[in-house]
Amino acid sequence: MINEKPNIFFITIDSLRSDHCFGDNRTVQTPNIDYLINSGVYFTQAISSADQTGTSLASIYTGLSPSTSGLTHFNFSKQVKTYFNYFKEYGYYTSGCFPDHDFFINLGSNLDENYFYVYSKLESWKNLSGGIGDYIINKLKSLKQHQPWLFSVHIMDLHNLFALPEEYNDEKYGKNNYEKMLSFIDFWLGKF
Repeated sequence: MINEKPNIFFITIDSLRSDHCFGDNRTVQTPNIDYLINSGVYFTQAISSADQTGTSLASIYTGLSPSTSGLTHFNFSKQVKTYFNYFKEYGYYTSGCFPDHDFFINLGSNLDENYFYVYSKLESWKNLSGGIGDYIINKLKSLKQHQPWLFSVHIMDLHNLFALPEEYNDEKYGKNNYEKMLSFIDFWLGKF
């Protein structure tokens, strides 16, 4: 029997600027993001609902405005339903890979499975090249046993540019460390 419900891989990238995702004047190398834009839907005039990660993501995860969602970066009401709740009710296996910030820990508390990577301690912070990328790839492979599935990932590599891999510290990947890190993230998106 063919599963009629599609699997969903939902990725959010902290601190991603739209002007680095489209336009002719970019120096960043993003063939995978370019592919997603060209083969999907891309909003050139999207505006963030808030200026803080948790509050902005709360709008995405609930479909509500920041003033009515009940969720912020520092406050979390478990009475508010997120799209994880709705997908679980619809028969989806839900999992996530998030930084170990309280907002994401609360958000992921009702998932079937979650992984919280170290972000709160700078000296042991993990990023895509520090094991998170490999975890995501392995999780995508293992999700085959759960149909249908929703896997949500939040990538923090652009938020802290100190973890730029040496091989991406080259002008061919961008004019500055932000662009070079985005080129590196794009490489991982292609692997996913």
